[in-house]
Amino acid sequence: MLFPGATLSESHMAAQHPKEGLEIEQDMDFQESTWRIQRIGWILMIAVVIAAIAGVCGGGPASSAEVGDPGSGMTVSYDRFTRMNARETLDLEISPAAIRPDSTVSVWLDREWMESVEVNAITPEPESTEIAADRIIYEFKTRAADSPLCVRFDLKTRTLGSVRGRGGIEGGPTHSFTQFAYP
Repeated sequence: MLFPGATLSESHMAAQHPKEGLEIEQDMDFQESTWRIQRIGWILMIAVVIAAIAGVCGGGPASSAEVGDPGSGMTVSYDRFTRMNARETLDLEISPAAIRPDSTVSVWLDREWMESVEVNAITPEPESTEIAADRIIYEFKTRAADSPLCVRFDLKTRTLGSVRGRGGIEGGPTHSFTQFAYP
């Protein structure tokens, strides 16, 4: 189609040489909100990676915890974060001051917490086990009453979410701990 006063060659040249730049519609508000969402996504991904490295998913410095001190008679070492059906350990270190003169010591763990885990092994094996209304009591005999007794419970977590546990020496202080189990 020719415009009035235009020749065929001028019309043809205009069709072959478009205006400078691309003729694309832009919605800058939408583009900026998309960039904002992308930045938030990147920050969240970085936070998840840092949390995983720190041990929030298990097996790192943020995962391992200890309550009590040797002066209280017992320390409890455990993992704050575990996975359901994954192996974990609960370590008790009983100080020599908490061991009775007959080289025995009775420690207890909260029965509700014990029902949330499966005990695969206890090292060393207890001399006896007693089930009370709110706790399970283990009695251990030591060879040397002048050195600490280290007891390891090899466990498997059976519940999801947060579980609070308690433990202590019979007649001594109580130590509380909380674990979170991921699926």
